[in-house]
Amino acid sequence: MFKFSYTVRLYLISLFFFFGLQTFAQSSFQLKEGRGTKTCVACEAVLKEKPDEVLYGIQLDGDDIIFSTNSIAWFYKLFNQPGMGMTVDLIARSRYSCNTAPPQHDLTNGFVIKPLYRDELLKKADTIGGNVEIKIGKVPVHLRNEILEGNLVIINNGNLCTYWQSVNIDRGSLDLLPMGFYTDTLFQMDMTDHSDTAARILYTVKKTITVPFKKGTAAFQTEDLLLLRKTLGAGNYSVRHLELRAYSSVDGPEEVNRQLMQKRATAVQNAITGIAPGKFAATIIPAENWIEFNRDVLPKLPQLTGLSKKAVKQQLQDKTLLSQIEPILATHRKAVITVWLDNNTRVGDLTNEALVPAFNASVKEKRLADSRRIVKEIAVRIAENRLPDYYIDMLKVPTSIDYDDLLSDLAVYRYNLGQIFETDALETLYDLRKHTPADPYLNYNICVLELNALKYGNFPDISTEKLAITINSLGKLGIHPSLVKRMLLNYQIVLAGQYMRRSQYDEKDQAVEYINEAFETLTLNDQERYSLAKFFTEYGRKDLAMSIILPRVSQLDTSEDIIFYFINLCFFDSTYYESAPFSNAVLNAANINRARFCQFFQPAENGGASIQLLETEILRKYHCDNCPQ
Repeated sequence: MFKFSYTVRLYLISLFFFFGLQTFAQSSFQLKEGRGTKTCVACEAVLKEKPDEVLYGIQLDGDDIIFSTNSIAWFYKLFNQPGMGMTVDLIARSRYSCNTAPPQHDLTNGFVIKPLYRDELLKKADTIGGNVEIKIGKVPVHLRNEILEGNLVIINNGNLCTYWQSVNIDRGSLDLLPMGFYTDTLFQMDMTDHSDTAARILYTVKKTITVPFKKGTAAFQTEDLLLLRKTLGAGNYSVRHLELRAYSSVDGPEEVNRQLMQKRATAVQNAITGIAPGKFAATIIPAENWIEFNRDVLPKLPQLTGLSKKAVKQQLQDKTLLSQIEPILATHRKAVITVWLDNNTRVGDLTNEALVPAFNASVKEKRLADSRRIVKEIAVRIAENRLPDYYIDMLKVPTSIDYDDLLSDLAVYRYNLGQIFETDALETLYDLRKHTPADPYLNYNICVLELNALKYGNFPDISTEKLAITINSLGKLGIHPSLVKRMLLNYQIVLAGQYMRRSQYDEKDQAVEYINEAFETLTLNDQERYSLAKFFTEYGRKDLAMSIILPRVSQLDTSEDIIFYFINLCFFDSTYYESAPFSNAVLNAANINRARFCQFFQPAENGGASIQLLETEILRKYHCDNCPQ
């Protein structure tokens, strides 16, 4: 699958020179400035009129340099004269250093490859559907050991008309708003992290608790866990996952602070284990609390504004200054705890080997409530990588109406565990609906599966009109109105995708506007904000994406995805770089996942946004302040 990147314009106005680095050996292809002249008027007009839905960019695939666009019509419109062509300016990672600013040039910053003009472009073009791919050249031998990016240059008879630096944004599959599934109750699914080995979390409730700490100690008052103790005390919930963000104040050596934060996190984890026995995984994130330092201290000590973390710590070695702000720093030492809870299956003490025999006995004796709890326990253990996937296939259920709820549960769990596709689960649930056509939970699950299926394309067996009717009937069947509203939003997200694939841009815009107006009636969690932000970005409304996640980026309990997506969006609007939200987001990101933050400054082909972000002084400062060199 070919990747496309949104693009931002980069103006280069300084002196053009190559020195000191062999990698920037001057190309033999010299370009002339054409922007703003009559030579480029027609080209610039086509680019200005380009729909947001049209994407194009440069990809380096090994030594091949490839241009691609998702609109063959737009490609022909742009390259409509023999003199119209393109080239690529290759930029090397070695151009950037934390010690000096990168050298500035006139028109291009790297090595310009041989241009290709219209007739040759048409000969080389591979058209797939409405897409175009063109191998426009090879990486020169002297650059093949470099980390590279390619900037697209559109030319007219050797005159530079447009210079585009590609900045990548997370364009993973669009997510619908979480809807969950009904089994014994409405459950949701999450992931423990972003790795390939991440475990699934099946949960019902998510709670966040803050626990304060005193300076230099890992001790805390257990009364601060009273809310969680009350929730778990009745025995109705089990802990499925735990995330601990342990924060220290910013004074003192970072390594000492991290050791203390680790002790604090361990103390909290042990306390929670004491009131919530059972097996659950924990993610521990030790971090210095720079966000609240910026918010609370910098307005009182403006002389610290703009300093690096290292320089701030040096200033805080002044004991008089430190004692002055200690009452503020005392409020920064805390643990922010997020707990994923689920209904207690009450069979958590059974060994893995005992689960299937216990299930078989419960089915034989028609203790179906017990059967459903055992199925859930097996699903939870598979999700947490404590049981192999095949375990759930060992469960045999009679195909009788008495066992419909159990058969539905099995299909839903197998789908959420990634063992079957939407169509497989739907086949089972459609058959079950023949027995109980007005079952609210069965109809709800069918709607969820149909929406998930339609997200990936058109399914002839799924009618969007009938789906809309079913969704609107759920409220009368007893499904909570907030769930129906979320489902209707997802329905519009699905429609927008279908309109986009059919190039029905006006209808797509109407769906986007409906979603923009409708989501404001809902109380959104971070996962929902992230899903909507990606949706709005996909359809050219980065302004709406920004507005929906901006209120959350400066909070200590904000999800990692929200923070990183906000930073990624800011790369397309440099006016945010000097803002407090951007500064807080960078601090938050570097605290939570420093490796992921530093990955931004890698090429898109390596999972980054762009090495050329380092052209900007403030981004270079953030990179040098937080990333190993």
